[in-house]
Amino acid sequence: MINIFWYLPPLFLLVGLVYSGTKYDEWPAILRDAIWWQIRLLLFLSGLGLVVFLFSRFF
Repeated sequence: MINIFWYLPPLFLLVGLVYSGTKYDEWPAILRDAIWWQIRLLLFLSGLGLVVFLFSRFF
């Protein structure tokens, strides 16, 4: 059985690249914005996971 969560990091990376590619024309700007987008997404999902963990642990 394949765990579908292994597909999420490449999917997030591709979405970030496509999203950045729609805003910029040059590769350095696209990559810089895609990396920043990945950091924000990782922080948001980590915070959301922490909130869910805390609620499941204490309530």
